[in-house]
Amino acid sequence: MPTYSTWERQLAHFFNSMPLLKTFLKRSYAFLNYYIYCVNKYRQFTVYNLCSINDLLPFKWQKNELFFGYYDKYPMNYNDFMLLNMTSYSTKKAPSTRYPISVLLINMKQREVLLEIKTRAYNWQQGCRVHWLNDDLFILNDFDSDLQKYIARVFSVSNLKEVKSFDYPVQDSFGIDYFLSINYQRINTLRPDYGYRNLSKMSIIELKRLDNDGIWKIDYRTGKSNLLYSLEQIANFETENVNLEAFHKVNHLMINKTGDKFIFIHRYLKKNVRFDRLLLADVQGNLLKVLADNKMVSHCCWLNENTVFAYLRGIDNIDSYYSIDIHTGKMTLFDNALFRKYGDGHPSSNGRFILSDSYPDKALHQHLLLYNMKSGEAKELGSFFHGLSYNEETRCDLHPRLSPDAKRVFFDSVCNGKRQLYYIDL
Repeated sequence: MPTYSTWERQLAHFFNSMPLLKTFLKRSYAFLNYYIYCVNKYRQFTVYNLCSINDLLPFKWQKNELFFGYYDKYPMNYNDFMLLNMTSYSTKKAPSTRYPISVLLINMKQREVLLEIKTRAYNWQQGCRVHWLNDDLFILNDFDSDLQKYIARVFSVSNLKEVKSFDYPVQDSFGIDYFLSINYQRINTLRPDYGYRNLSKMSIIELKRLDNDGIWKIDYRTGKSNLLYSLEQIANFETENVNLEAFHKVNHLMINKTGDKFIFIHRYLKKNVRFDRLLLADVQGNLLKVLADNKMVSHCCWLNENTVFAYLRGIDNIDSYYSIDIHTGKMTLFDNALFRKYGDGHPSSNGRFILSDSYPDKALHQHLLLYNMKSGEAKELGSFFHGLSYNEETRCDLHPRLSPDAKRVFFDSVCNGKRQLYYIDL
């Protein structure tokens, strides 16, 4: 499949300061390339058996659109219970507070839906951040209309009911020890792809106040919360160049496996130009290190306790995947031809493999990629069509997730005309 060249990607970055023009040009160029390159109009190609979760559910659920959300969480627990986001509202349209989505708890052995939980706090990229805390408990975000605030709710598989709630929404969690929270109202104001729409957008005065916003830590047992890092602290950390009059936000928090550190992206907008930094912090209140600070950081994951893997602008201003030693800060280019060919994606790792995807190529196919960290071999697992009716905020990234035993890959796709959750067995 023809992919976008380096100069095409650089040209796209050039228009970052003109978002409306960039959107128009990007969409027009996608239409043009599709009619040039999309000769074989197949919807998907993979040598592995492709299964849709829709087809495994009772008939009443099959007509709906199903998806899981972001690439940093796995939809199943060890007892074959699955979590899904479900909607009868078209995901080709922007999310609406008038139309809640549902979280389904499914017994995959019995192919039975055990719980349907409504929530109005969601987006198409990450759903409501539903994910497992352990094999019995799972957490999700919702909106409390009485209190006019975003909250987190916890449910139990064994009890089939809600067992706990918190006054802050979850962004990432460390089991039933603690979770981290961010301001989804700020996210919605600056980047609605990842925010929730239940509250009005923040004013310029509110956006520029940085001392009372940032990253919160919530104790799971007591519910006690504290502002772990303010945006003011983050914006001033290890820099003399960040403009405090710019619009700042944090997103994409990822806790390591031992729960003592996490990474996050600090983004700020100055005259519509976006600047990204990748930061490392601990959960005791210490900002530790700026891991990347060259204007662009995209998607990240932990390879192990010492190494972060990310797509960013790094050595010699090259946009690529890099591994970063969190102790020394040393950045190493990930020089794999297959991953380099397809560019930015959503990487995750189980310590033995790196799994990622790509954005649609010129024929509108997204590619699923797997890299063996021991042998150094990479292979393509499949490619999946992404229609032009899904774009920008309503796009459907594959967001692939590898099972702990590396035998199954789950991913979201619109290859057959609606948003569905698929898996392939390796």
